[in-house]
Amino acid sequence: MNRWGRDRFRALSAGINPKGEIHPLALELLARHGLATEGLASKSWTEFRAHDGRIDFIIMIRDENVGEQCLTWPGRPLTACWNVMNPAASDDTPQALANRFRKVFQELENRIKIMACLRLDAIDRLSLKQRAAAGADQIETPA
Repeated sequence: MNRWGRDRFRALSAGINPKGEIHPLALELLARHGLATEGLASKSWTEFRAHDGRIDFIIMIRDENVGEQCLTWPGRPLTACWNVMNPAASDDTPQALANRFRKVFQELENRIKIMACLRLDAIDRLSLKQRAAAGADQIETPA
């Protein structure tokens, strides 16, 4: 998002249950695509609670196949929940593992490119439409 969103977005990254280290294949793939890996660390989403009220948009990535859920973020920023397989969730062959990492990278990059092209006011309308289409009794807009 920092690459494709340029000056429009500043991306932060964290997880619900961080492993304590970033998978070596993820780091290798990022570097191969010219993305900076210096300073990246495995960390919990709770580290960003201090940003409450200053985070405008949350993209939660979950692996629906293993029952991961999307969280409600404090401060109610606009949210998206992307269902993406966890490429490291299998004890497959090294080649199959590398293929899964490449597939997930491409899927996320495609979604990020699309999102980075949207106008921020359009993102807000899309969020409201999705909530309404899901049958929500109340549509909550960010504070």
